[in-house]
Amino acid sequence: MDKGKCGCGARLTRHRCNAKRFHGEISFYENHKGHLPAGQCPTFPCVNVHFCVAQASGFLALSAAREKCIRHLRIGYQSLLAALTRASMWNPDMPAGHGSVEPRRASVIRSGERRMSAIQVKLAQLRANGWTITDLFLVETPLPDGGAMMILPSVPATIFQAPGAAMAFEVHGAILGAYTAQGGPAGTLGYPESDEVGWYDSHSRMSIFQRGVIGWTAAQGTIIHNDKVVHHLGLAAARAYQLLNLATADASATVHREENIAAGVNWCGYALANMMKAGGMDKAHTALFANTQGLLDYGSYYTLDIYGASRPRARVTKMLPSGLDIRDAHSARRSQRRIVLWPEIQRETPLDIAPGDIVLVDHDAGGGPDHIQIVYHWHPAQRVLTTIDGNGGSFVLRSVLERQFGAQLRPNVHFRPAPTTPAAGSAVAPATKQQHLRALDGLDVLWPMPQAGYVSIGCHVLTAAGQVNPPAPTSTAPHSRVFAIIRPSIMDFEHHRYQNI
Repeated sequence: MDKGKCGCGARLTRHRCNAKRFHGEISFYENHKGHLPAGQCPTFPCVNVHFCVAQASGFLALSAAREKCIRHLRIGYQSLLAALTRASMWNPDMPAGHGSVEPRRASVIRSGERRMSAIQVKLAQLRANGWTITDLFLVETPLPDGGAMMILPSVPATIFQAPGAAMAFEVHGAILGAYTAQGGPAGTLGYPESDEVGWYDSHSRMSIFQRGVIGWTAAQGTIIHNDKVVHHLGLAAARAYQLLNLATADASATVHREENIAAGVNWCGYALANMMKAGGMDKAHTALFANTQGLLDYGSYYTLDIYGASRPRARVTKMLPSGLDIRDAHSARRSQRRIVLWPEIQRETPLDIAPGDIVLVDHDAGGGPDHIQIVYHWHPAQRVLTTIDGNGGSFVLRSVLERQFGAQLRPNVHFRPAPTTPAAGSAVAPATKQQHLRALDGLDVLWPMPQAGYVSIGCHVLTAAGQVNPPAPTSTAPHSRVFAIIRPSIMDFEHHRYQNI
């Protein structure tokens, strides 16, 4: 056989046309010599524009001539794809047996013929879930590190499979744009480990990657966190929002029942423990959350006192059976607990805060924290931190009061006007906070009538003017409304055995 060339320049000995993406190499009879006319494919010579693998850097390009080809073959598009998967391909303009195929790897597979790749399985799942995918040809492209990807331009979305992984995952929309901008699988986040899922409420989404997450909210767009623990924290924040949507008495009763709280106990820390367990946190750690000193011990690995001052490490927790210091174990996983104290907050530097982070608050101007909350939203441009707490006394959702009292809520009967002057020890009036919650979080909140502690939502303005108060009467140390923000370790959401916790 002469080693001629077709119109695209590919050698005829093992000509790789579009069928390569479905079967492998095309073989030709030895009596086929010379060059194919430019713009023709030996499998479908009626196609005016040749679209072999040599074109478009491996991506198959089609033209309007495709319709002519399909009509000429007198079969529809789906039948054409089915024809491409057969061991021998029929064409009415080609002698029988002229184009025989050596099957290798299929991108379109009939039941029982071949095992589907992980990317093909994911593609089938997406279609079964109602995704409209109208692309004519979909190419599974190998990546240099051994992974693979398939672009779905009509969505748009991309399916990725990590090297050696048994499953593939999709990334789409704004999250895909942010992921691509930071380098995709070769960037800091690595390959995806989940499809796009809900985050902490019905208006937020996220995708989980090997070394972090990308979240999306309508208010802020995409948010990149280089820490996978943010996924678990999002589940904790979702539990907080779930409790917030219950009637105040029901939310309190739920936390008391599930955490076995005695009557009369300050339960803000127990509410946090309940939320963190919903995120998957090991109970060995939530046992420390009953009070603010326990949380300072947790966040600082026992190196801070109740006023945030450094002290000799009071306790060393070890992993079992290795005996490794828990702080060293977290460091080895690049996921140490992190605590940000009020001096850094007041400097108004950029802060890495995610839904589900832990907030310690100094309410009584004592110089140390006395209340515990969880982050619901962080608005960096306005430096407004929205929080939810148990045993709180801030705002409730209008919808909760309407379910309890009916749609016709009356001022000073079912709720009160939010005060326009700051409370003692605070720099921001409740009425201003109410405006922030409505404008930034899209929440219709009301200031309820006086009652015992309940699950509530509020916010803090993390500026120097919004945080710093005069020294407390009982202390010469200045204090901040938000005393500390704590980020747990990813290992705290795994099951381990510990000594001296």
